[in-house]
Amino acid sequence: MIGARKSAWPRPIFARHALKFVNSLYFSRPAISEAISLFLTLRVSVWGLSLNTRLSAMELDLGPNDKILEYPPTGDSRVDIYLSDLDRLHPGGWFNDRLIDLAMQLIISDLLVSSGRQSPSPTASNRACHVFGTYFYRRLFVPFIRLSLLSLNSASSLQAAYPGVKRWTKKVDIFSHEYLVIPICQSNHWFLVIVYQPARLVHFAGPLKSAKNQLPLLFVLDSMHLQHPEVPIIIKEYLISEALSKLNLTVECSADFETIYPKVPLQPPKSNDCGPYMLHFAKKFLSSLCESTASIMAQTANDWGSSDLPAVRSLLLERVLDLASVWLANRECK
Repeated sequence: MIGARKSAWPRPIFARHALKFVNSLYFSRPAISEAISLFLTLRVSVWGLSLNTRLSAMELDLGPNDKILEYPPTGDSRVDIYLSDLDRLHPGGWFNDRLIDLAMQLIISDLLVSSGRQSPSPTASNRACHVFGTYFYRRLFVPFIRLSLLSLNSASSLQAAYPGVKRWTKKVDIFSHEYLVIPICQSNHWFLVIVYQPARLVHFAGPLKSAKNQLPLLFVLDSMHLQHPEVPIIIKEYLISEALSKLNLTVECSADFETIYPKVPLQPPKSNDCGPYMLHFAKKFLSSLCESTASIMAQTANDWGSSDLPAVRSLLLERVLDLASVWLANRECK
């Protein structure tokens, strides 16, 4: 663990300087926010520093299991970040579900704000795309595999697994979105699946059914260039179950989804960089939604902005520190 390393900066010196800074402030909300930001920055800059270092001037006593951020403050998609999560943002750290969920929300929010389509408020869904949480696919995959081992076919397995995720879209019509974004973790490896035009599947229901209809496309962005043949099966059966449950449409489709593996950059061997790479792929893909699928398929690894990859960790850490300092300051002022 990174947190177990010895600190190059003696703890008494850190505590004395931190307390001196904090005591010099007038405790307005901005001042407290600045003090907390300093504390968190020093905490992640000095490996091995006790997680229980106390800033007694404002009674801030944070341990590894203490919450430092809730984002967004309200809503069903809120993510809780804990102090121990910060160590995962250092080089070599493996990104957990909380960091991935937070980063995906920030990516969507930033893209909406930069496009001028929305005020700067976080969301996981808009007209162009809907982002699923990290546990979504897991809730489908685990029952699917278990039931498939019992010799059930894929459709029967997914129908049995569907109730576990049915409520995830109770406020969302996924067929009204052009893209569905699904972060997936299997065997501690993160990769991204993007479903293009899920509404195409609806055309295989009832009188709309036609042999000329196109199926949704699946993009699989994997920094280890692994193949995932089970993914299109699971996603297809999920969409069929969703159409029946939410739209009361019975979809009859035996064809497989076309699955595309864009030529994304490879992560370093034996590294824990699958999380940062996946987030980078998500940002690049979603910022280029106006491009055609043919253009995306023709891209090479160099087209994915590989020079930006080394900064993913530090930029996310800086963003978390900024948000955490404000959230903790608001909590201390209550």
